[in-house]
Amino acid sequence: GWHYDKVKDLLYVNLAGKVPGKDTPVRVAELETGVDTANCFFPRIRKLEIRGYNQHGVVIYNTMGAVVEDNYIHHVNAGIFANPSTDVTIRRNTVTHIGNVGMCLGGNLGGTVECNIIRDYHVNPFKTNQYSGAIMCNAITGTALRFNVVTHSIVGSAGIWPDCSGMGNA
Repeated sequence: GWHYDKVKDLLYVNLAGKVPGKDTPVRVAELETGVDTANCFFPRIRKLEIRGYNQHGVVIYNTMGAVVEDNYIHHVNAGIFANPSTDVTIRRNTVTHIGNVGMCLGGNLGGTVECNIIRDYHVNPFKTNQYSGAIMCNAITGTALRFNVVTHSIVGSAGIWPDCSGMGNA
């Protein structure tokens, strides 16, 4: 379902469940995740500005064939959470001013992560451990990471997390 707020010129989209503004009140500031496509097949998340969520900007958990491209994701706790999923394409996104991890790809099978910009990540001053990075790719298999730009870790954490324990990654 969807709801268009004419006064604020904003479009609210709900990919499952009740329609915001019609079946349930619109309470965007209280939501944890911007776009959640968990357990979906072939979702397309394109050309959105996603901001101000206290958890993830985009979740594509246990998803097949997801395409996340040309989005501007900022001022969220974590940018893109894409694990474990199959044949995910994440390209040309700008992920900035992130409290923790820019992009998490743990357990993915196949896919391409290319031409993304991740900057100003790990900016949460209350986060005390260093388990964070611009792109975390724990245990991915058959995934190509190319032409991504990573800059400006505020607190000082890993850029591209090197724990690629899977096989066939480029």
